[in-house]
Amino acid sequence: MSKQHNIQNLATKYNSRLHISKLIEPIIKPLTKKYGVKVDELSMLWSQVFDDEYKNLVSPKKIVTEYRFKDGERKKYRKLHLEVSGTSAMEIEYRRNSIIEKVNEIFGHNFISDLVIKKKHSQNKINCNDSISDNYNSSQIFQTKYVAQAEKSETLEDALTKLGKNIKEQRRNENK
Repeated sequence: MSKQHNIQNLATKYNSRLHISKLIEPIIKPLTKKYGVKVDELSMLWSQVFDDEYKNLVSPKKIVTEYRFKDGERKKYRKLHLEVSGTSAMEIEYRRNSIIEKVNEIFGHNFISDLVIKKKHSQNKINCNDSISDNYNSSQIFQTKYVAQAEKSETLEDALTKLGKNIKEQRRNENK
């Protein structure tokens, strides 16, 4: 189907002249379902929520609206989803109530009921094997893996005592 057929189908669907609002509505409706109603406004006013260094580390992703029945009444329950860099996630969790209060000051009383904090996946992951290989040669790495697999223990205490004995033996062998 061409674009012309799509426009004609929309015109016949609404039985009226084609208006721009009727064209835009089917495009915007899925986006509001996915990201929420006021996320774009919140992202523009985000510097008012965070006046300090956190405004670059935290970004609003979406606002999810749920309906819950409380005392026989249907009430809106909105959750703000935040994406936080891994280093500052605990600090944002600590400031949860102040963030909710500031967002509610901007949008009105009880606009946001809860926060969902998600950590950003960092792009700069360190390869564990590379950092180990810088300090030890490969024969030592495989030797320690073999020793650890050979001496499995049932309890943590047994494992720690065996590990301590192995370390003492290795130091004695190195000193000889």
